[in-house]
Amino acid sequence: MNPHDCPQLRHHCATTPALAHLQERDCATLFQHARAASEAALWNHGFAPDQLPQQQQLYRLWEQWRAAQQQPRHPITLLIPVADRPQQLRNCLASLLELCHCYAYGGEQQGRYPLVEVVLIDDSRDPANRHQHHAIAAQTSAAGVTTHHLDHPQQWAELERLTPRQRAALEPSLQALTPQRMGHKGASTTRNLAYLWLWHHRCDGTPRLFHFLDSDQEFRIRLRSADGEAEPYALNYLHHLDQLFRDHPQLQVLTGKVVGDPPVAPAVMANNLLLDLHALLQQLAASHPEQHCTFHHHPTPGHADYHDHADLFGLPTRPQPQPYLCPLHACHPHSATFTHLAQQLDRFFDGEHPTRSTYYHHQPLAATLQPARTLYTGNYTLRSNALQWYIPLAHLRLRMAGPLLGRILSATASATFCSANLPMLHRRTLSTLGRAEYRHGIQRSAQRTDISEEFARQFLGDLTLFTIEALYQDAPQRAWSAAQIHAQLGRTEADLSERYNAKQQQLQQRLTALRTLFHNPDNWWWNAPQFTSACSAITHFLDNIEQNFAPQAAGYTLINSPHQLAPHKARIAAAIAAYPQQQSNWQQLLDGTLKP
Repeated sequence: MNPHDCPQLRHHCATTPALAHLQERDCATLFQHARAASEAALWNHGFAPDQLPQQQQLYRLWEQWRAAQQQPRHPITLLIPVADRPQQLRNCLASLLELCHCYAYGGEQQGRYPLVEVVLIDDSRDPANRHQHHAIAAQTSAAGVTTHHLDHPQQWAELERLTPRQRAALEPSLQALTPQRMGHKGASTTRNLAYLWLWHHRCDGTPRLFHFLDSDQEFRIRLRSADGEAEPYALNYLHHLDQLFRDHPQLQVLTGKVVGDPPVAPAVMANNLLLDLHALLQQLAASHPEQHCTFHHHPTPGHADYHDHADLFGLPTRPQPQPYLCPLHACHPHSATFTHLAQQLDRFFDGEHPTRSTYYHHQPLAATLQPARTLYTGNYTLRSNALQWYIPLAHLRLRMAGPLLGRILSATASATFCSANLPMLHRRTLSTLGRAEYRHGIQRSAQRTDISEEFARQFLGDLTLFTIEALYQDAPQRAWSAAQIHAQLGRTEADLSERYNAKQQQLQQRLTALRTLFHNPDNWWWNAPQFTSACSAITHFLDNIEQNFAPQAAGYTLINSPHQLAPHKARIAAAIAAYPQQQSNWQQLLDGTLKP
């Protein structure tokens, strides 16, 4: 490969100060050295935004040359389940188009990116939203990335391609759907329908990659410095996916994580939030309202710092509050910090954590590839011959579907399942709405935000996850008897109930202390009328925390009522018992051996 075949690449290296020392060599080697030098210039002393355009140009030149040489690349299909979220979907696809413009994966041909396509699997109930999703798909296609919109009739058509016997064999992973019951079937079932579409339409022997993401995510990262936050297009996601799967032929499933908002429910984040808020209000109360904001600093790297039950996942617990990172950019006083925080608190019930956002920390990507235990359903990639790893127990419609699939992969196919530092930006809410467009399990009124349904789905999801994890540890061959399953369910329930109740008692203590601190009449926010609205917002938030996490709240009533739990445990036990046969049925379908 002669470098004269790509004079633009040679010119780019010769005219870029960080790359000018490189000698002429073959194009592949030249690019590898140029990329390493460019990445060092971008990241070695913290993020250097002025270096990013040069790195993006370097990748575009490389993609142009590789396309001209017809070098093999993976076609990548991006699959997005979406339920009543037109604006969040629009933001997600706009970020994909910008990513393609920045890096041009697969090469650009007359304004199009032929190796990238999107499949939207619509789980909306509102016909107007489905119509908007269809229009967004058409706009994205016109802008250069072919985008398919699978509305309810198209999804039903995939089911009708199965025989009644095949459909019955797969029913727990697809639910007992009807043409009239296709909206709000849940993200897990929607993803499994996407697997069917892929099997029917994209499994033609071509080595492809299938990447699943959520409609509230974007193809960029969130960074933090003392100057504030930035969200650049600093990762060439599609190139990195192609390279990782090309360099590691044993790899079948790859997962990344998210930065920005946590991927877990408010049901398991309230304790840490109250701890942080108490420390923050103490600092604000001791300051002058017009003092310049002192909450601008670099974040401390951490893992699952937002999760109240981090120890359940083998992660260290940190009982101390996390220092607040003010997201405001301009120089401003503490009074503005207080007012802004008050405006953000209600977003917590949609899953946005006001005090514990996650930021990207750069590492050389190859060094971050490692065996995984948890799969993030909003950021995972399959080879086209790995569709047997569908979302298990979808009909239960519980949270923790990704960790559950991750534990199964770790127990049965650990050599083929890895994670890498390729996080996507996760944005739970829209700034224009102050909440998510749609979020399952959240009921809102003027006075109340009720998360009891999501709370129940979280507890029951944890119950399912840790029961199956223990069963695989005891009997990885999956020859579980009904007695084993029920016994393990009982042990897991006892442990989780004790943990959840202990956290509830701790939360009540923290809530009482926070109310006492906040309502102290000597605090400056009670002595000026401009803070009336902010104080009302904080009071409203604390009242909602009380209603959702009090001992008599619906979630804790479920946890502590054997009578209420019994039918849920019976469904979970039946689903676990049926899972080995379900997995076999799915594999037989893909192999063509499932009887019609």
